Amino acid sequence: MEVCEKIKYSRMKKGLTQEGLAFEANISVKTVQRAEQGIQVSLDALKSISNVLGIDYDYLLDDRKHISEIKREFTQQADFIDKSDAFRSEEILKNIIELADIKKNSVVLDLACGTGIVTNAIAHASNHILAVDITDEMVRKTQSMCDENEFSHIEVLKGHAERLNFKDEYFDCIVTKLSIHHFKNPFKVLEEMKRVLKKGGIIVIADIYASSIKDEARLHNAIEQLRDPTHTQMLSLEEYKELFRLTNLEVNLIKYIDMQRHYDEWLKITNAPERYDAIFTILENLIQCDRSAGINLQLNGDNIDFIHKWVIYKLKKN
Repeated sequence: MEVCEKIKYSRMKKGLTQEGLAFEANISVKTVQRAEQGIQVSLDALKSISNVLGIDYDYLLDDRKHISEIKREFTQQADFIDKSDAFRSEEILKNIIELADIKKNSVVLDLACGTGIVTNAIAHASNHILAVDITDEMVRKTQSMCDENEFSHIEVLKGHAERLNFKDEYFDCIVTKLSIHHFKNPFKVLEEMKRVLKKGGIIVIADIYASSIKDEARLHNAIEQLRDPTHTQMLSLEEYKELFRLTNLEVNLIKYIDMQRHYDEWLKITNAPERYDAIFTILENLIQCDRSAGINLQLNGDNIDFIHKWVIYKLKKN
C-alpha cells in the first residue's frame, strides 16, 4: 500500500473525516487532501498525521525520501544520461521498437521517459504518444526534444508511475526502459500499467537483470546502490517471471542482450565524482577476491570492465 492510500485507509478506519484529521493534527484540510492525493506535504505535517493515525513515521518518510532522491539524482544526471552511449544503444532501441510493434493509430505511453530517448525512437511509429516522468528536468528535456523536432503528436507530462492519471484501458502499448530497478513497488507499477492498457495491449519492458544466484544478486544491487541511491533492486529472471505471474501478464517474447560497460563511463553518468574512488576501491578488492557480482567484473589496466545483462520483455494483457 502506498503512502497516500495508507493515510486515507488509516483515517477512515479511525472514523475520521478529512476535517477531523486536520483538526486533531493541527494542520489545514487542504494539507490532508494533498497527502491523500500523493502530493508532497511538509515533514512536520507528515509527522502530525502519523501521530494521529498511529502510522510509522519512518515508513512515510522512507517513501517520500525515495521520490526526493529520484528527483535530485536524475536532475543531476539528465545531461549525462542524454549523451550516454549506453542509454542511446541502437541495439536496445531497435529491439524495443520491434517488440512493441506500434501501429500509426496506436495510443502509446513511454513511462519513466527520462530525457526522451525512447520517445524519440518511436516518434514516427504512432500518431499519438504520451511521455511521462516524475522529474521536472526529464520532462523539460523530453519536451525540448519534441519542440526541436516539431513532434506535435507527442504530449509530455509529469506523473508518478504508481498513480497514472489516465482512465482505464486507454493505451494500446506501453514501453519503459531502465525504470523497473528504480521502483520501490514494481508490482504496484505493473498493476497500474495493466489498468491503463487496453485488452490485447502490449507492454515492453527493457532493463538490466541480476544473477539468479542470491549472493551475486545482493552484491550487484549493493554496488548499484552505492553508485546511485535511487536504485532499489535489479530483479532476476526468476523474479520477473513471478512478477508477471502475479500481475497476470502473458509473456509473448523475450530478448537478451549483453552490454559491455566500463567503470569510467558507468560512474560518469551519475555526475557525482565524489563517489568515484570509494566505489573503484570496493570493486578492485572484489576482483582480487574473485567476486564477480554476477557481472563478470574484471580489472583492465587502470579501468574496470563488466557486463550488464539486459532483458527485453514483450507482455500482453489478455
